[in-house]
Amino acid sequence: MDIIMFTTTKKPQRVEDLDEESNFQLVWFDFSRQDTSWFKQVRDLLKNFEVDEKHILDSLNELHPSFFDGMQSYDMVIFRGLCQETTIEKLETQPTAFFLFERCLVTVHSENNYAIHLVKKRMLNNHYKAHHLPVHAAALMHQILDVMVNQFLALREPFSEQLDTWRTALLNDDFKDWQAFINHKRQLRKVEMLCEQQLDALLAWREDTRGLLDEHLEVRYNDLIEHIHRMLNHVKNLQNEIEFLIQLQFSTQAQRTNKIVLPLTLVSIIFLPLNLIASIFGMNFVDLPLLQHHFGYVYALGGMLTLAVGLLLMFKWNKWL
Repeated sequence: MDIIMFTTTKKPQRVEDLDEESNFQLVWFDFSRQDTSWFKQVRDLLKNFEVDEKHILDSLNELHPSFFDGMQSYDMVIFRGLCQETTIEKLETQPTAFFLFERCLVTVHSENNYAIHLVKKRMLNNHYKAHHLPVHAAALMHQILDVMVNQFLALREPFSEQLDTWRTALLNDDFKDWQAFINHKRQLRKVEMLCEQQLDALLAWREDTRGLLDEHLEVRYNDLIEHIHRMLNHVKNLQNEIEFLIQLQFSTQAQRTNKIVLPLTLVSIIFLPLNLIASIFGMNFVDLPLLQHHFGYVYALGGMLTLAVGLLLMFKWNKWL
């Protein structure tokens, strides 16, 4: 457990305990998900602290999607963010549970949560100006969510660069790495679903929150939602371009096949009537025309050659050849 206390006169400070004389404006209880008894520890420090049992189980669920649920005394927001060591080849996410009370914020997350550690480090090292320090739980949650969303925004450039690589590779005749390409498309779809869940959770919380957001914080959350929309639109554009590249690849393969099949088809068309003539003269009839003629072979061969040349000229005229 980590307790950070915010007061109106001092900078944020880490404390070991809260007593009755503690005059705090906001207190932040930060827990690792491995600490399954976090709610008991907070209840021992704060009076009238109650959390629904289902919400406690939700906070300990590592697979829980982004979600919001409001109670009479608190709001619960679960927001999935990226793990610190994630890559575009294998996106790994983790949920962070926020419990917003009147003068208290409780966060439950994995041990390697980059956003939590960064915000905590900045506050304790006095990197925030006085007017940027949070005065209530929603403001503190926004600072954490802002870092988490910026992690998603940082994926735009590597996703775009990877797509440029695939764009060049797909136009090659020997492209065979379809498994990696499909995995790339799957990761984009995963980011799209994460962004949609994040938007649903934040919009639902903003509409139904028990606490009132001032104009300044309302603008900040609008900006946060706009950033998620920006990432969502970028991912959708990348997916649309991938679909176009797949269709282009299939069209290129079809065109390449047509170039191979076209001369074979024309040769077959030319030799088809010649084979018919040869088959007719190969019949075992005694009175077959030209069969006993002295120049019958020359006439037949000349006719076949004329027919072949005529077909070639017709193909040239129609620009089939």
